[in-house]
Amino acid sequence: MTALQSLLADPATAGVWNLVPTRSSVRFKNKTLWGLVPVNGEFTAVSGDGQITAKGAVFGRVDVRAASVRTGIDLERFQPLPQAT
Repeated sequence: MTALQSLLADPATAGVWNLVPTRSSVRFKNKTLWGLVPVNGEFTAVSGDGQITAKGAVFGRVDVRAASVRTGIDLERFQPLPQAT
């Protein structure tokens, strides 16, 4: 039995659980189009909750604010150059 199976089989874990944003993270790693440079990032604004039933069924939700993405890439360098007048 895995640790997760043991946790779900324990009746003491049944109930509603809330995600603690300050102790949680949603991270990603993706290769660019040509695979030259991987892009790593993190969403800094996440929230959610879940429930474990007495029979071990699990359901819940995680909300991620797309605007909170942080990659460390300076997006200003990709802005078009000002036009000469």
